[in-house]
Amino acid sequence: MTNQGLTPICPLFFGHLAVEKLLKAIFVSRHKNHPPPIHNLVRSAKLSEISLDETQIDQLLVITSFNLEARYPDITREFRKKCTRQFTAENMNKIMGVIKWLQTAYSGEVDHLFRTKLARR
Repeated sequence: MTNQGLTPICPLFFGHLAVEKLLKAIFVSRHKNHPPPIHNLVRSAKLSEISLDETQIDQLLVITSFNLEARYPDITREFRKKCTRQFTAENMNKIMGVIKWLQTAYSGEVDHLFRTKLARR
């Protein structure tokens, strides 16, 4: 972090987490089990039995890299150099596109999961 607040890495890292959590919710909805402790979004999607086209695979691979690059100090220094406002904005748009796709395509499953879990409490 900087004195001004979050670094450009933070939105990308948190964006990865948002996509990861959606994929894991879909996994739980379909398998009625805990999702595996992985961060690779393509693998999570495949384990959740989500069909992916090449564009979606490419987007998930890029977003996955934000998790890894934000966690390790040596890689973070190099990654920070790439994180201009434009780079961050472009990639946040990709992340938001993936989130909207997952929410639209799988909202019924995720909504049902949350309603079921909340009803048990």
